[in-house]
Amino acid sequence: MFEVEGIEYELKFNMNRIELIEKALGTSVMAIATTQNAMLSIGQIKTFLAYGTKESGDDKFLKAKPAMDMAEKLLEANGYTPVVNLILTQLEEDCPFFFQAG
Repeated sequence: MFEVEGIEYELKFNMNRIELIEKALGTSVMAIATTQNAMLSIGQIKTFLAYGTKESGDDKFLKAKPAMDMAEKLLEANGYTPVVNLILTQLEEDCPFFFQAG
């Protein structure tokens, strides 16, 4: 959970959300993780947050534009590394299929 301007949010991913993120970015999450060593660009951070954020206690995901605005505020308030860590931690928790040893 995290807070922006007094509103609590939660980040949640599932396979459908990952597909939306990959479509928006034009690449796979695993390609980003391996070729970029999980060093997300600002646009990628905003996209992950835009498609993975809900207000705390709500079942609906935020609409993309307000979520991107919220993502920018989150980055400005907390800095790059904590926000990327938030995304990566949630991906690992919600999408363990990315991290299974083959």
